[in-house]
Amino acid sequence: MRPLTLILISSFIASGMSLHGQTPASSAEARVIQVSAKKYAFDPSTITVKKGEQVKLAITALDHVHGFKLEAFKIDQLLKK
Repeated sequence: MRPLTLILISSFIASGMSLHGQTPASSAEARVIQVSAKKYAFDPSTITVKKGEQVKLAITALDHVHGFKLEAFKIDQLLKK
C-alpha cells in the first residue's frame, strides 16, 4: 500500500489550515505523522500541531478506498488500498 502524502503547515487548527508549498526544503523539515484509514475512520482521529509547524501526513487506506478532504487546502483525494 502506498500512502497519500500531504505536506501541511498549520496556521490555525480549530477553524482551518493553509497549504504550504511542497518544496524539497520544506519536506525535509516537516514532522511525519502516520495516519491510517479503516472502517470509515482515521487513526489518529485528531492531530494537534503548533502554529507554523510543518507536518507531513502519510495516510494509508487499510481496508478499501477512502476519501480524504480538507476544504481549506482544496484537497479532495481518494486513498486507494
